[in-house]
Order: sequence, then structure tokens, then C-alpha cells
Amino acid sequence: MSKVCEICGKKPMTGNKIIRHGLEKAKGGIGLHTTGITRRRFMPNLQSVRVKEGGATVRKTVCTECIRAGLVEKPSFFQYCGGACLHSPDNNKAKERSTRMDEFGQEPNQEENFGEMEPTLSSADGIRETDIVFDCPYCGHGLVIDNRGAGLVIACANCGKSVQVPIPDGMDISDLDQGPENLQLQVRTLRNALLKAENRERELQKLLSGLTERRSSLERARTAQLRSLGDLKQACERVQQQITEASIMLSRMNDLILAQLKQ
Repeated sequence: MSKVCEICGKKPMTGNKIIRHGLEKAKGGIGLHTTGITRRRFMPNLQSVRVKEGGATVRKTVCTECIRAGLVEKPSFFQYCGGACLHSPDNNKAKERSTRMDEFGQEPNQEENFGEMEPTLSSADGIRETDIVFDCPYCGHGLVIDNRGAGLVIACANCGKSVQVPIPDGMDISDLDQGPENLQLQVRTLRNALLKAENRERELQKLLSGLTERRSSLERARTAQLRSLGDLKQACERVQQQITEASIMLSRMNDLILAQLKQ
């Protein structure tokens, strides 16, 4: 593979690898010191991807910066990966899942197994809403697989490398490995948990109602106390005023008594 990006022309660059030792002055040290300089090459991150060019699909060597910037246009169509993309029939996990699917009442097809699924198509591109659509991380080939293959390690139909099928958000892969008995037990457990949660909710509602009533009564008591404190403050102000008037009268009487004694 060429080491030059065919879009922006990015290529390997030369530079120095600098080794420094010591503690920075801002951190209380005597400063950093350069102890070694080595020449090195900085290689670009190049990927071999399929792009549309002149109405055809070609393979180019493009850097990841151009891919993120959207400077390349990938093919918009997807192809079913078929049997080469999935687990081989020797896979025990695939056998268990296909057997459990039969236990749910589905008739197994003589011409298909878990490693070679032909699902009923419902869209113009041949992709169902429940299918998992993803790209091969090695060659960028578009792959489509049934949701029952989530989490499996498969072989890419284009490059043949092992690729793990992504698990969609909100999907628990352990649900695919459970039998009908376990699923029924899980349903009963969830129903019991739901009943307990509803009972707990009713208890919390009653507790909330009691707390609301208690808060209302406390608010009324607080209002009454504030009113009584206001009346007490006014009474204290009147007593203080009376004390002041009495002090003034005593001062006048004292002045009169001193004036009579002098005569």
C-alpha cells in the first residue's frame, strides 16, 4: 500500500524525538533539560477504502483526516454477506441458538441454517429494520446480518478477516441464549417485581399524603406563632414606652426635690 494519501497528498514526515528530564520551574524544580535527540519518521494514518469515482467503485489509499472530513464518498449500497459472512455450522453457539429458535415454534428450513440466513425483505434496498448494518473495520465492506447474529465473530465476505458483529443499543445479548423455560421464568419474575413495585408505590403515595398533611399543619402552627410573636413584640414596645415615660417623670420629681432643698 502506498504511503501517500491520494486525496490530500499527506506523506511521511521526518522530525526529532526529544527526551527531557528534570522538574519544571513552575513546579519548584530547576527546569527541564534535553538529554537526547533522535531522528524519526512520522507516518500518516492511511486506510484502504472503497470510494465512488466516475460512477464506479474503486479502492483508494486515504488518510483518516480526509475520511472524517467527508472528502471521500463511499458506496451507498449494501450487500448481504451470505453464508461466508457468518459463523460456520460447527459453531456451538450458533447451533444452540438455531435449536432454541426451533423450540419457540419456528420450523427449520432444510436449505438454511444460522450460518446462511435468507430473511424476508421489506425494503427497497433489501434491508429490514431489525437487521444490523455495519462496515468491516479492515476493508470497509458493507455488511448486513440478522439481529440474531449480534455479538458473534464472523468472517468478512470481502477480505475474509474475523469481525465481531456490533450489539445494538438497548439489546441484551443474553436474551438470545435463553430457552423458553428461562424466558417464562423471567416473565414471572418481572411480573412479581412489577406487583411489588406497584404496592410500594401505593405505600409511598400514602406516606406522601401524610407528609403533605403534616406540612400543612406545621405551616398553620408557624403562622399562628408568628402572629403571637407579633402581638408580643407590640406589647414589649408599649411596656418600653411606659418605662421611658416613668423614667422622665422620676427625673422631674428629683429636680423639684433638689430645688426645694436649696431654698
